[in-house]
Amino acid sequence: MQITTKRLILRRPTPADAQNLVDISNNKDIAKMLSSLPYPYTIDNAKEWILKANSKDYLGFVITYKKDTIGVVNVDISLMHNHATISYYLAKEYWSMGFMSEAVKGVVEFCFNELKLIRVASHHFHNNLASAKVLKKAGFELEGIRKKHFKKQNSYFDIYDYGILKF
Repeated sequence: MQITTKRLILRRPTPADAQNLVDISNNKDIAKMLSSLPYPYTIDNAKEWILKANSKDYLGFVITYKKDTIGVVNVDISLMHNHATISYYLAKEYWSMGFMSEAVKGVVEFCFNELKLIRVASHHFHNNLASAKVLKKAGFELEGIRKKHFKKQNSYFDIYDYGILKF
């Protein structure tokens, strides 16, 4: 299973991806913007994610550009409710190049056309303006703000919730 966009290939991870995942994920600047990415990010973290990424109701994709692993997109599927929640991150050296917007659009199309879902949701910390831009470019609408919803390293973060419908 893979998603192909103009510049990218998003594919399911294999055990051979573990070290590349550590290389792109072990970054403080990325981890501070995400609720579930540990820092430091170890080979064991990568192996654990690869197993989860290939499970039934959770799809993980590595984003590749010119054969290099540059990021990750996760699709957490609720079959009961026919929707998914996506999360994502990109290696820092590929920020501000339009790669994540392209990947998210591809994943949304995949969710609607291949998985036949009716809704895709995502969220970000209040200070992650780049993620807000990605979601808006992909057609998501801001649906609400959860004030002081997430605690990370003794700070509280507002969570901005977005969604997009197939209709």
